[in-house]
Amino acid sequence: MLIRSVEQFLHRHAMSPTQFGRAAAHDPRLVGDMRDGRSVRPPLDQRLRGFMEGFDFATTRQQENSDAR
Repeated sequence: MLIRSVEQFLHRHAMSPTQFGRAAAHDPRLVGDMRDGRSVRPPLDQRLRGFMEGFDFATTRQQENSDAR
């Protein structure tokens, strides 16, 4: 379920729901609406999953580069 993935992402990166919604979908109310039962269509689902994967990848790469120094 997408909302579970989003919640785990928010916790893992200490990101607020508003920050996530703005960054991933230009919608600061997105996570709150999803918590209240809003369903998302497949294109937005893919966009959010892609954002989280890309963010995780970039964060991991950044940590690897700082560890190598």
